[in-house]
Amino acid sequence: MKTFTSFEEWRTAMIERARLTLDRDYCQERIDILGDETLPETKLFIKVYGITYHKQVFSWFQKALSQL
Repeated sequence: MKTFTSFEEWRTAMIERARLTLDRDYCQERIDILGDETLPETKLFIKVYGITYHKQVFSWFQKALSQL
């Protein structure tokens, strides 16, 4: 997975390339998962991309949710 440097770049990739819908349910699901660093999925994300990027992506999901 490519790492993104801005919210707009990330949002565009999620919607246009990944064909995801950043709706309330999806954003909240990702926030819940990324917010729990004890989950295997979150541990793997942090291992692969690092804690700084993890926090950035978490904040982007929060921002996307707040814009709904």
